[in-house]
Amino acid sequence: MSETEVVTPEDAAAYDLSAFAERVNTSLDTIEGHESAFSEATLEHRLQIGQVIAQAQEKFGLTQSEQLAVAREGKALVARRATNEALTCNPIGFAAWLKREIPRLNRSTARKYATAFHGLGVAPDATPRQITERIKKLRHEAGKAGKPVPSLASLYTAGKPPKKDEPLQIEEPRDTAQLRLEDAREAFHTWHQTFETMIERGQLDDLDREGLKAEKEFFLAGLDRINKRLKQ
Repeated sequence: MSETEVVTPEDAAAYDLSAFAERVNTSLDTIEGHESAFSEATLEHRLQIGQVIAQAQEKFGLTQSEQLAVAREGKALVARRATNEALTCNPIGFAAWLKREIPRLNRSTARKYATAFHGLGVAPDATPRQITERIKKLRHEAGKAGKPVPSLASLYTAGKPPKKDEPLQIEEPRDTAQLRLEDAREAFHTWHQTFETMIERGQLDDLDREGLKAEKEFFLAGLDRINKRLKQ
């Protein structure tokens, strides 16, 4: 039996609220424990995703440092690699590829995973077993030193390139033909995907006759402009 003596209604209310708060805090402790265990259990899989994303970024012509430069300063700052080699970006662009092939993974999360993978300190083509062994080693070292075990956040911080005091150098003019070409390809690819989605949803079938005529005129005008460009 509880030793608390309730004297007034105010005391009773305070006691009840205290009990409710204790239940909430107990539940929060349980939730935090599950979240911590979940984060630890899924870290390896997140880093494996990051490895693939890092490889995809390279395929699309941007290194990790250049990707971060894009986010900070804009696409024009990385018109060429540091070696002055022209970028060879895939026509559809990294963002469009990610949206089409892995729609459940948004771009910011994908880049976070890729940066964390770089922070792991393994080779770009490391095997899943090598990734696992590296995580085990870092956890073991952290335990011996009494430090927090590696997490996605700590690896992300470790994977970010150090900030430089000197301003970034622009190696090419901001407005180049290559950049405009890449922007145009990605914009039209995204527009094609949107149009195909509308067709699949049956929205073209929902248009009335006037709407269909307007779309026909729009596409005919577009086709005429495309034909003129092809003849140039």
